[in-house]
Amino acid sequence: MALFRQYNDIISLIDWMPTLCAAAGVADIREKMRNGFAAGNKTFRVHLDGYDCGPYFRGETGSGPRDALSPTCEWTPTSGAWMKVVER
Repeated sequence: MALFRQYNDIISLIDWMPTLCAAAGVADIREKMRNGFAAGNKTFRVHLDGYDCGPYFRGETGSGPRDALSPTCEWTPTSGAWMKVVER
């Protein structure tokens, strides 16, 4: 990872869970949580929306895995321009 590197791609707060789990050695946490992941004496079976941004931060890819914000957000980028999302 380059020191003082600037990242301009979209990273969401929900991306930190898969990113930090992968950095700690738990790869594919999204799939594991979907199928039932045992941690300690508990089993978690949930859907995680986040993406592992580790390859982007390490410079292995030229862009982050996310191309838009969650549709629940008020504003979302499309094709380089921002548009307002209207919920119906």
